[in-house]
Amino acid sequence: MNKSLTPLILILGAVLLMSIIIVNTRYAESSSSSTVYTIPSQLELSPFSRSRKTTTAAQNKNRIPNSSELKVDTSAIFVEAQTLLKKGDPESAEDRLRTLLIFEPENLPALNILGEILYRSRKYRDAEFVFRKQLAINPRESNVYNNLSSALAKQNKFDEAVKTAEEGLKIMPDSTPILLNLSGMYSVMGEKKISVEYFKRVYEKIGSDILQISGDPTLKNIHDEPGFISIVKKAEEKSAKKASPQNRF
Repeated sequence: MNKSLTPLILILGAVLLMSIIIVNTRYAESSSSSTVYTIPSQLELSPFSRSRKTTTAAQNKNRIPNSSELKVDTSAIFVEAQTLLKKGDPESAEDRLRTLLIFEPENLPALNILGEILYRSRKYRDAEFVFRKQLAINPRESNVYNNLSSALAKQNKFDEAVKTAEEGLKIMPDSTPILLNLSGMYSVMGEKKISVEYFKRVYEKIGSDILQISGDPTLKNIHDEPGFISIVKKAEEKSAKKASPQNRF
């Protein structure tokens, strides 16, 4: 090899070595820099959390203030509704009760009277809603099950009506209104034997007083049933004994 080329080769080798060192150094710096920027400086709240907070705030904003916050005398409204009902003005009484329930939606006495007004006004669907509301508040009221059952029956929802009445009977097995209601519904449904069985249970509870309700239209389908005829006959005999002079003293 020509000795004059030796210095040139050494210089080229040195330049190549320096280039490799510089490239590796820059790569290391770049890697270190990218690692720093991938770590967030702070944690952000979940968008779902923000959504829940917004919803809650909206609910609070749209919430109807209760009677104490607005200083509404709901007791006075209730008394007014009762007075209107006694005066024979159920429509105005209904209006007052609906107003009261805006501020006290779980006022059971108000719901009870409103449900009765709606039922007697033949607003059976509205009455059904009120009775369901009562049961949602207090599911142990057997008479409300009976009321709901009656409202359902008036809408020809007999299967559901029977189930509802039977739920009430579980709470109060000897409830005369529920037993009588079941007898009437089964009669209308054509289940005569079951109807007579419930009618018999009513008789066992109230005796000869059953004569006052034996002519109810819902029981028309069982008037010719031997069991029904037998019960009525026994009730008439009891009634006659009560009316005899020797039993008056």
